[in-house]
Amino acid sequence: MVFLEINVNLLFKLIIIGGGSSSLIEVVSFLLWSHYLSKMFGSTMVDFLACIIAMDPFRGQGGIQMLLTAEQEAQSIVASAKSLKMGRLKQAKDEADREATLYRSHMEAEYQKTISETSGSSGSNAKRLEEETDLKIQNLKKSAARVSSDIVGMLIKYATTVPT
Repeated sequence: MVFLEINVNLLFKLIIIGGGSSSLIEVVSFLLWSHYLSKMFGSTMVDFLACIIAMDPFRGQGGIQMLLTAEQEAQSIVASAKSLKMGRLKQAKDEADREATLYRSHMEAEYQKTISETSGSSGSNAKRLEEETDLKIQNLKKSAARVSSDIVGMLIKYATTVPT
């Protein structure tokens, strides 16, 4: 403790001799803090903290300017990221629109093809149906002519035979 008291007295004498200038007061307060921190945390931590404490008072407005610059850089990074995202969204929307248009035109062409095949010309469908009907009628007439004599014989047999 005696060493600390001597240093404190010496430091206050330096302040008085120096006329109380702010930079000298900052140096003295830095030395006091470094001594106090070395007693509390050990020399390794003090070296680290001393560098931080020593740099901060002497920087002054430079630290604030550095923070403002960093904030501006961050804002520009965020803005560029937003613009890239919007560009990708627009590109995806355009691509989706193209695919939807292509699919729609494909489906419309397929629909028109189906309609033309089913309806076609009414005359050709009617003619085809008439030919099919005539063919079926001819087949029925041939079939009836083949079995008609057998059916007539069977009817006469059942009509003339009396069950006993």
